[in-house]
Amino acid sequence: MGQGPAREEAVVVRPLQTGQKPTQTALLFQSGLKLFVRFLTMDETGMLSVTLTTLPPASSPVPELPVTQRPPKIDLIRLHTQYLLEHEGKLTPPWIPVAVFDDGTRTYVKFREALTYTRAPGVFGLTPHGEITLVQSHMYVRPDAPQDGAWVLVQGLWSALELKDSTGLVVRVVRQSPTQTAQR
Repeated sequence: MGQGPAREEAVVVRPLQTGQKPTQTALLFQSGLKLFVRFLTMDETGMLSVTLTTLPPASSPVPELPVTQRPPKIDLIRLHTQYLLEHEGKLTPPWIPVAVFDDGTRTYVKFREALTYTRAPGVFGLTPHGEITLVQSHMYVRPDAPQDGAWVLVQGLWSALELKDSTGLVVRVVRQSPTQTAQR
């Protein structure tokens, strides 16, 4: 009975005779509500009616997306775009980046395509001691627009990154300071 979220449903239960054995049953309502009840018959008058007011079902929380499907949060105020790209050897990798920038906490490497045709390169960073080490990164491709390319999101800032694939192709990404850019 009723409409909208305050809709009420009614069930009328009346025993045909007294002295029946207790009965357990489930009441299933059109709304999906389930009540498990136990009916008893008695000689004297018992409960004439029961009214239950139920709240509309809570909306289920939106499941959290995996990290690779979450769009990056970029701090545009701290944007640094001065990066130099150099590839080693005579062959240019098919996955060469088209843009690199950072926001002071993360480095973003953009590829023209979603790299479905090749293996994504591994990302290595140059430590302050001059050693090359594997860095924490993950690939991001917009689920609704893979044609817009792919991003590798690298944790932290690095003076230099090396992108290497399994065939030996290497692209070096060097962060330029404002003084280095002015000298060029």
